[in-house]
Amino acid sequence: MRIYKIEELRPSQLEKIYSELGGRYSFWERLRKKRVGSPMMFYQEGSGQLDQLQNKATDEIRINIELLKAGLLMRIAERTNSYIIPILADDIATIHLRKDKVKTYLSLKVTAAPVMRFWGSIDQYFGWQDLITTSFMVDRLED
Repeated sequence: MRIYKIEELRPSQLEKIYSELGGRYSFWERLRKKRVGSPMMFYQEGSGQLDQLQNKATDEIRINIELLKAGLLMRIAERTNSYIIPILADDIATIHLRKDKVKTYLSLKVTAAPVMRFWGSIDQYFGWQDLITTSFMVDRLED
């Protein structure tokens, strides 16, 4: 898993990342799926690279995930810097989604990497559930 600073990527490099992840869904495909982007969430733990970003940040880093045809594109916003982490669908081992009375929690296990954990507000649970169950990720969902 590699993290890229968006400002340092050329447009051709960004397009190559998108194509390696199967490309974006068309407008009509997005309408059929109802959702290809996640609600905003916050990083909790699990990735050394994200831990370093979090330690440098003056505020919590915000994360959004875009569903692509053959993977996920994790977008990270840290104050004035933006980053992406491309994740191939074949590299996703498990996804665990749960909620308590206050927050929604998402755990994402990628092959050969520790489990990454994120949290968001309680009202994000159904947005996450819709995204996971209408995509290739459903067979990796753990209860």
